[in-house]
Formats: sequence, C-alpha cells, structure tokens
Amino acid sequence: MIEFRDVWKSFGGHPVLQGIDLRIEPGERFFILGQTGVGKTVLIRLLVGLLRADRGQVWVDGEKVTAFSEAQFMSVRRKCGMVFQFPTLFDSLTVFENLAFALRRHTDLSEEEIAAQVRENLALVHLPGDVAERMPQELSYGMQKRVGLARTIALRPRILLYDEPTTGLDPFTAEQINRLMLEMAEKLSVTSVVVSHDLISMVRVADRVTLLADGRLVEVSRPEQFLHSANPLVRQFVEGRAAPEAAP
Repeated sequence: MIEFRDVWKSFGGHPVLQGIDLRIEPGERFFILGQTGVGKTVLIRLLVGLLRADRGQVWVDGEKVTAFSEAQFMSVRRKCGMVFQFPTLFDSLTVFENLAFALRRHTDLSEEEIAAQVRENLALVHLPGDVAERMPQELSYGMQKRVGLARTIALRPRILLYDEPTTGLDPFTAEQINRLMLEMAEKLSVTSVVVSHDLISMVRVADRVTLLADGRLVEVSRPEQFLHSANPLVRQFVEGRAAPEAAP
C-alpha cells in the first residue's frame, strides 16, 4: 500500500531523511516512533504531496507519486485521511456541519443521505446522535478528538495517517483513541500509519513498528521484538520511555 525507496529529504542543508526504505502492507497498522523533531511527520507529508522528496521514490497504492503534480495528488489525498494531534474542528460550525462539510464538497449525496452518513460516522466513534447539534467547544477534549476522527473517515479513505494521536491525553482518553484506531482498521479495512512516541499506544495497536533516528530507520519489527531489541538506539528510546510489557 505504501513504499519508500531510498528517500532523502533535507531542510536548509540539514538532512532529515537519509535513504529511507520502507514497505507498509495493505491493512497493516504501522507505527513510526522517534523523538520529537526527528522527521516522523515529514514521512507522512511526503505521502500526500505536502512535501517532496529530494531523492528517491514514494509509492502509494501502486502508484509512484514522487513526481505527481498538485492536481494529480488530489486523487492520492482522497485515499488518505489525516488525523491530527489536535481536533482541528471548525469552531463556528456544529458537529453536524463539520462532518457534512467534506460530503457536501466531494460527493453528490442528498442532504438526507448526508445526514445518514453523519449519524453512521458518529456511531463508528461511539458518540450519540444528539452530539451532532452541539458546537465543538461544548464537548470535552476527548469527544472533540473523536469528532475529528469521524470527520476524517467521512469519505472512507483507504489509508489513515495519525500524527501523534495520543500526545497530551490522559490515560483513559488515550486508551479510547487506541481502541478507535483498532476499530477503524477492522471495520473500514484501512491501512494505518501512526507517527508517535507513545510506547503504550504502540503495544496496544501496532502490527509492526520502526524507529526513526538520525535520519534513518533503525529497526523494523513487531512490538514485542522492538521492546526487547538489543540495538543501542532502540534500547535508549525504550528505556527513556519506560516501556510497558508487550501485550500477549
């Protein structure tokens, strides 16, 4: 579903990605771990054309998108849903209007069909239908996060890109988000790419994981193997994060 082939990216002469090779399979839940500022988000921005690689190839769903024009990238972006660290809802619109926005803009659905789709998407993130008439600021932060996810899945993307989805959340809300990531992968059959430094989330959700450090991918493995890796960079990251035991 996603592939990076010898991808390089620098900013102002500073190398951020140095020869990245990575393949993510359809339906996989893949975590990209690393400290803040190492370039994790750069990888997912390359996927949707918000940044362009200096060298190498980026493939999405069987298409080499590296040299795509801005117009060509629109079809790629329709396949990808971006879940930001913050809810990024339109504060002046109700929850319903937030969720209906993309459906009105990018589909030919009737208003009745849009209303049904909004209700379905709210149910998928375990929110009651009456939330639709409320304003975002009337909701708890955890509920806003779930509304943000419901808006992201409105057009049924094939790939969900999560940017630090549990950062700054209390343990209860973070666990809710972890469960939703698992449910979205199962119910919508999406490929999930999660940029994070949260080891608990990695253990709960990931099929495979890698660590980005010094511009390179240090290791690609399953969560339990990652936690017990002998690689010194992985050990430093794991021990610094007080990793939990891998789930059985």
